[in-house]
Amino acid sequence: MHILVVDDEPHVTLVIEHAGQVWGADVHTAHTLEEARTVLSETPHIDVLLLDIRLPDGSGLEFLDELREQEPTKDMPVIILTGAGENQLMSGADRRGVRCVTKPFSPSKLGRMIAELIGSDPDDA
Repeated sequence: MHILVVDDEPHVTLVIEHAGQVWGADVHTAHTLEEARTVLSETPHIDVLLLDIRLPDGSGLEFLDELREQEPTKDMPVIILTGAGENQLMSGADRRGVRCVTKPFSPSKLGRMIAELIGSDPDDA
């Protein structure tokens, strides 16, 4: 399983990288949208995208819209990572048909959500 984490908070990416080792996943990280575009162009298959809403170089929701317009990424499972109190932004994610996780989050719950999205056994995550 290949996971791309796009979040500008280093501790968030570190937590998910560590959890990814437990899940047996390859975790790719990006701290900006530009880095995310590079990872997507260099990595042939990403199984799930974990995407922060507020990034230094743009909106995660606008990036999601961009991905939905491209054939290779239009159906990629996405989980939005958001801070508490960003309810208005989360409603934008709901309209786009993606799941949301509020930071701070439980790595085990996130693992189960990822497993459900990609159709694997939730107990494996």
